[in-house]
Order: sequence, then structure tokens, then C-alpha cells
Amino acid sequence: MHPETVKKIGVTVFLGLLTISAFLIRLENFKNSPARSIDEIVYYRMGKQILQEGISGYNTIPYGREMAATGRPLPPYFFEPLFKHPPLFTFLITLSMKIFGPLLVSAEYISLLFGVFLIPLVYILGALLFNRRIGLLSAFFLWIDPVTIICSQKVWMETTVAFFTLLSAVFFAKGIKSNSDWFFILSGLSSGLAVNTKYPGILITVAFVFYASFYDKDLFCNRKFQISLALPFFSLLPWMYWNYRVYGLKSIPQHEEINALFKIFPAKWTLVFLVGIILTAVLWLKERFSHQGNAARPATEPLPPSSLKKISILFLLFLGIFLRDNLLHSLQFNHLPFVSWAGGVIYAGGSSLFYIGRLIEYSFLYALAFIALLIYRSGHDPEVALLRSSAFIILIFYIMWGNYQSRYILAAIPFLVILGVHFWTENFEKARSLKSRLVYVLGAGGWTAVMIYTVAKTYAIDLLLSYPNDMCYF
Repeated sequence: MHPETVKKIGVTVFLGLLTISAFLIRLENFKNSPARSIDEIVYYRMGKQILQEGISGYNTIPYGREMAATGRPLPPYFFEPLFKHPPLFTFLITLSMKIFGPLLVSAEYISLLFGVFLIPLVYILGALLFNRRIGLLSAFFLWIDPVTIICSQKVWMETTVAFFTLLSAVFFAKGIKSNSDWFFILSGLSSGLAVNTKYPGILITVAFVFYASFYDKDLFCNRKFQISLALPFFSLLPWMYWNYRVYGLKSIPQHEEINALFKIFPAKWTLVFLVGIILTAVLWLKERFSHQGNAARPATEPLPPSSLKKISILFLLFLGIFLRDNLLHSLQFNHLPFVSWAGGVIYAGGSSLFYIGRLIEYSFLYALAFIALLIYRSGHDPEVALLRSSAFIILIFYIMWGNYQSRYILAAIPFLVILGVHFWTENFEKARSLKSRLVYVLGAGGWTAVMIYTVAKTYAIDLLLSYPNDMCYF
């Protein structure tokens, strides 16, 4: 048998084992869960209502009345005739109920399946951008990722959004690396499925615009890429029309989720301004250096790439001061991140570094990922640029949103995982290439120890925290 065929069979078997085992383990954990969050009951009830009543059942009024009768305070959308999110996730739950019956576990199948399908999909992106080893390591780390596991064990829409977001990125990467522009159309359709699950599904399209603006302006001349940017918005038209039929002309200006999107920008105007200044400066510097080629640097150039890298390292060290507790917790094997059924104790008064700190506590791989995300890289590196653009746009949006819950950033996690794995692999290979035997042993051994510790600590968190599934806020 040809060696390449053997490798492909090995990869398929490995990914199959990861995916099937993830499905079985997480399904069992769901069945053994001690309690359910309100959101889980909301989606289950709506799926069942649509099964019995048709699409007119896409609301939370009956469940809202039941909870209000017990004296529980509820937000206004519980009593609106149409639920606040686009309906794809709930429609999929209804489809599952038609197949498996109107049971809670039928609703869970949707979240679970999309969660475990992220594993082979992250392999595809990692292998497409880099190589099989990075793809396989990324798949393995997503298999043990606590946030992905927890979200897969809840009837939440985040795994569905994350799946279609990642699928869109896979098609986009394929479009860049192949001669077929039709992959851009598939990317736009996938992004449309993401945004019809939850509005922030549009963020991957924003990331592609960001990528094209900074790294490949010729994409804007590609007709199919242009169409792909419009497809997610066109895909929302049926949902917008449904809102119009229910609410009339007030549907958009009084839509809770859309209003919330616009409210975050005035509230976070300082952050928006600073991010804009930084991006403008980076774009300007990139433009100046991109025309250098191999020519000598003119005396008027403010900073060479080496200096920009040093500045980014200093920034990371400065950031590390604010994240020192999270880093220490990540390096303490017996420390478990705090979780709760009460949201306020987790994120009340949380800083803009909430997501970075929480992810680092869940796995030290994220410390490497954020270094890879923020450190300056000279030269043209489109593979890393795509990952950084996708992770950055999703993270910065939810940081600005401010309603800190780790599940919200699930769509960014596959990109961060690949970044972290690539950063580790890159440095491991550099250590292996060193001529000094002693330095080689210390360097390669050190990076191997980092990987072993990261796997052991992350899996310990899974056993003690993720698998028991006894929390809502984490």
C-alpha cells in the first residue's frame, strides 16, 4: 500500500476516534447533568412548540408566563410574539424532534453534533493552511478543550454558530489556495447559516474584509468574493420579513438584539477609537514596509520590523502583568477555574481582559495562542493572517459587548487553537534545528514539557469540571 494512502487512512481513523468518542462521552455527560439552564429549556420548549403549532410557536410566551407566575423577573423578550434570535437553531431542534421524538435529548443532539463536528473541521483548516501535523494536534486540543466540551453538553446555539463560522473560514481558505473562486460563494453561504443562527455569525465575514484590507486587496476585485460578502445579509431577508409581518415598520428600530449591537459602540467609544488608531497605524506601517523588497531601509523610516517585534513583545509583557493571576492559575496543576450557576459572580465587573484570562486558565495553550495573535510578524504570512483576523474580530466584538460569558467566544476558539499549536510547533522545530546538542536537548525538551503539561492540566480540568457539567456560567 502506498505510504500516502496509509497516512490518509491513519488520519481518518484518528479523527473518527476523536469525533465518535467526543459524541459518546459528551452525550453521557449531558444525560447525567444535575440541572439545566433557562436557555436550554427555552430552546427545547420552542422546538416542541414549532413541532406542534408550526412556526407561530417561535416564541417564549408560555414559558415566560410560567416563570413569571413564580415571581421570577424576566427580560421583556420573553413576552414578545417572536423570539429575538434568528430561527435556524430552533428549526434544527424541531427537525431532530421529528426524527427522535419531542425529548430534551433530541434538542441536545443539535448542539452536540455541531460541537463534535468542529473536531474534523479544525483539522481540515489546520492541514489546509499548514500541514497534517498541525491539523491533527489542533483536532486533539479541540477534543479536550473545556469550553467546547461544556458548550456541546448544553442545548445552546454557540456550537452551531462556531461550526458554520469555521466552515466559512475553511471555504475561504480553500478559495485563496485554489484556482476556484466558487469556494468564496460556499464561504458566503456558510456565513449566512451562521448569521441565521445568531447575528454575531456575521463576524467571520467582517474578518474576511479585514483580511482582504490588510493582506490581499486584490480580493476586492474578485466578483465571487464580492458576492460572498453580500450573501449573509441577503440570507437574513426572510427573517427580517418575518419580523416585519409580526411587528410592522417598528420591527428593526425596536428589535432588542439589533439595538444592543448599536448601543455597545457609544458605550465603548474609547476602545473603538483606540483600536481604530492602532489598526490605522499598523496598516500604514505595513504599506511602508511592503514596498521595501530587499532594498536598504531609507533613513526616514520610523521603525524597522525588528523594532516592531520588540515593541509587540514589550506589549505582551505589559499585558502579562494584568494577567499574572490567570497565568499563575494555569501553571498550578491543582487549580480549577471558578464556575457557577449564578452569572453575576463570574463576570460582574469583569475587565476587558476577561476572555483572555479565562481561556488561559482553561488551557495554557491559549497563552501561546494569544502570544501568536499579538506578536508582530514581518513578511507575508497569509495563513497566520487569516487565523489572526478571524480570532481578533470575534474577540474584539465580544470584548466590546461586555456581557462576559465564555460560551460567547466559542467561534474564536478553533482559530486560537490552531494559532497556539502552530506557535508551539514553530518553536519546537526551531529548537530541534539548533546545532548545539545541549541547547537542542534543553529547547526541544522544554517545549515538549510545555505540551505534556498543557495536555495533562487541560484534561484534568475536563475530568473535574467540564464532564460533570454542573454549571451555567464559566
